[in-house]
Amino acid sequence: MLDFEIDWFEAGVYGGSIALVVLLTPFLQKMERTRGKTLWIHIVYAAVASAVLLLVPDTYQNLIFTETGVLVVGTIVPVYSSIVAVCTIDESDDVAWLQFWVASATFTYATEFVD
Repeated sequence: MLDFEIDWFEAGVYGGSIALVVLLTPFLQKMERTRGKTLWIHIVYAAVASAVLLLVPDTYQNLIFTETGVLVVGTIVPVYSSIVAVCTIDESDDVAWLQFWVASATFTYATEFVD
């Protein structure tokens, strides 16, 4: 029999993060992609992301920004969006997610040598 204790607070933070990401994904997918041509969108995004990082308590930050937290939250959205992209008729979203996975794999592979 396995003998381990579940940290319910940590599980709740990871579950809440995943739920938040899953709920925000459809909203973010409806936004028009500008490929960097509209600067104000990037400024608003940076301001909101900075505000969230500053306002989130340290307890949550220490859980979310661990290797496990980044792996769990940072993998769920790309996998979900890739599956949605493959199921659509339009091929442009397939290309975008293929580029994401190639870039992600390249950075992951390259960081193995840097570490």
